[in-house]
Amino acid sequence: MSSSPLPFLFPQTQSTILPNPSNFFSQNLLSSPLPTNSFFQNFVLKNGDQPEYIHPYLIKSSNSSLSISYPFLLFTSSMLYQVFVADLTISTPSSSHKNATKTSHVISSYSDLSVTLDIPYSYLRFFLVRGADFGFGVYNDHHFHLGYFLYGIAVLAKIDPTWGQKYKPQAYALVTDFLNLGQRFNSHSPRLRCFDLYKLHSWASGLTEFEDGRNQESTSEAVNAYYAAALLGLAYRDTRLVTTASTLTALEIHAAQTWWHVKSEENLYAEEFAKDNRIVGILWANKRDSKLWWASEECRECRLSIQVLPLLPITESLFSDAVYVKELVEWTLPSLKNKSNVDGWKGFTYALQGIYDKENSLKKIRMLKDFDDGNSFSNLLWWIHSR
Repeated sequence: MSSSPLPFLFPQTQSTILPNPSNFFSQNLLSSPLPTNSFFQNFVLKNGDQPEYIHPYLIKSSNSSLSISYPFLLFTSSMLYQVFVADLTISTPSSSHKNATKTSHVISSYSDLSVTLDIPYSYLRFFLVRGADFGFGVYNDHHFHLGYFLYGIAVLAKIDPTWGQKYKPQAYALVTDFLNLGQRFNSHSPRLRCFDLYKLHSWASGLTEFEDGRNQESTSEAVNAYYAAALLGLAYRDTRLVTTASTLTALEIHAAQTWWHVKSEENLYAEEFAKDNRIVGILWANKRDSKLWWASEECRECRLSIQVLPLLPITESLFSDAVYVKELVEWTLPSLKNKSNVDGWKGFTYALQGIYDKENSLKKIRMLKDFDDGNSFSNLLWWIHSR
């Protein structure tokens, strides 16, 4: 019998046309086919120094450093395009290490949505994740998101004044984005970008067009934005910022209690709407909605939670009416039955229950196994024991 023929092996060859991206990948990734048309492709072709658009930033890796640009648009009659101008460059003193080579970075892992980029000789590692820029491109709910940062900065600046003074310009840049008080800050940002001085509350729709006009969902995050700005003013002993931000905090709370908190003894809303709702989901210029952007009207615990978080000292002013709080919690509790995956939302419901029923609320909180982002078991215990 003749022996079976050996499989034919194609000879290895070096292409003079196709790029060799393997220089930019760590050795453990080379045993598998390398991706094509990836969102980080410019990092691994030729010199790997062309910027990539990892939404919402343009990111460029070169010369053992990483540069980030929040790009601005240029328009012509035939095209529009984003221009890279480095807003921030990250490097270390070791970036000029004598062993640094032309291949200044390495991809150590990647997925459909993220890439880990290492710059070995600078001892830097970057986790780059594709992200929807939270509306910053259309100036909508900046106050929601920046409020969290400002609260943290205010706490750090209070604890460590030296650190606070070092980063004061950056802190005020965040404040100015949505709470510009005039020429004292950045004149390129409009005064009180989100706040409506007639309605006396903020809007979160920015420059997005809607049939029912402007809207806002989370009153508690709006309250947190101005509350955090007031705390920042206290940390920096800025009387003007403290008084303005405190006033806006009070107005935002008053508006939330008037328009979002649906109380049984009041006749603000029609009886048919009021009997089935104890809190508004999204308040529009031309509509009141029981739904949320991300949840149906049946998810009552979602609606309560988005009007409570983050749970902070100012929350007791936002929910100062214990009679209404009891109505709201009792309206929400049936929605929690037979649900095992909503512990994060349950925490906010039980937190409000603690305003009028501390003992039973504490028992329920101790049984929770999960907590919402930004909340914690210790935060809930502080809240309950401070009632």
